[in-house]
Amino acid sequence: DHVSESSRPFMGSSSPSREARNLPGNRVFERLAEAAARSGSILRDAPSDDTIEYFGQLFGLFLLVGAGDEFYIIDQHAAHERIIYDSLRESPPPPQTLLIPHTIELETDEDEYLLTHHDILESVGIILERTGDRTWTITALPDAASFIKGDFIDFVKTMHGSSAEIHQFFYETVACKAAVKDGEILDDISATALARKALALEHPRCPHGRPVWIRLRREELFALVGRT
Repeated sequence: DHVSESSRPFMGSSSPSREARNLPGNRVFERLAEAAARSGSILRDAPSDDTIEYFGQLFGLFLLVGAGDEFYIIDQHAAHERIIYDSLRESPPPPQTLLIPHTIELETDEDEYLLTHHDILESVGIILERTGDRTWTITALPDAASFIKGDFIDFVKTMHGSSAEIHQFFYETVACKAAVKDGEILDDISATALARKALALEHPRCPHGRPVWIRLRREELFALVGRT
């Protein structure tokens, strides 16, 4: 299970030792992101080695990391989402036969869509059989996509485009569902492991295009508070 292997190290903790106070984090992040963007510090190369220092988790969402004279703010959900997405694209998970097949009844347009696209779904591990008029049975799914059983009709309605676009949408959806969530508290070891992987990403943006991390240099932080 590629998703569970990617997400297993990042476990929550009910009593974090360095959790920041629950303040409105998005406003702070937006202001820092604006300042970083002005200085071109959002997506420069990350540290070349792994000698980083984890300072703590802010607002249950951002991992605060230092490396020399640089300070990184990492969006834990976006980072983990990208890590899982890359893993899925590199090694698609195989379908797992369901012990209890899941039968669904569709509207006419949804039925017609599956008649022409079920082979594309099979290529990502969603195995279906048409078992009646507008009735389909899901017989196998990748373990990471088990949530689709309950949301399959909504999932079908949101799929569109070419085979490549459907593949991308599927992997994006699985990665988003499997990634650590906003507000999920990580212990220090898990947070540090996630931060290292985030800073090593070849493409440090989530599958939807948002930056995984921003960076501020020592002099930029000093300038923000009027120190020269």
